[in-house]
Amino acid sequence: MTSLSPPASALAALASGEASLADALDLSPAVIEQLVDKAMGLAKYGKLDQASKLLSDLALVDRRSAMLPLLLGTIRATAADHDGALAAYDEAIARDERGASSKRFRAEALMLRARSVLAVGDAATAREDLRHAAAADVEELSVAARTLLKTMEDDDAHS
Repeated sequence: MTSLSPPASALAALASGEASLADALDLSPAVIEQLVDKAMGLAKYGKLDQASKLLSDLALVDRRSAMLPLLLGTIRATAADHDGALAAYDEAIARDERGASSKRFRAEALMLRARSVLAVGDAATAREDLRHAAAADVEELSVAARTLLKTMEDDDAHS
């Protein structure tokens, strides 16, 4: 009879933080990628709750990935769940700080978070996120962040 339990060494690595649940369960990056593709397909066809649930589960399984909560935030924002999106974006940014993926990733996460922060009515925090994104030294994202900041300033001037 085959055991469904992970080996003791995998559990020890998981407990010490040296491995993710995906490692302990022996989920290959290819399997996780297939499941992400499935979630994105669900979202494409308007099944946002199912896509969100799948991405949420994957983000719990692979605790090192910053991309999974970023995608989850995007799905939640699309569903107008901006509080849920903010929690996911915050998790993506926190995970990225541990992994330091790239300036581009952080700038994109800040841009996405700024839009959800703005949607819940916190313009000051949105401006802060946009300023950080504009300073990220990623040209197209810097331009987009500065443009959105300018739009917000123009809107304030006309209010």
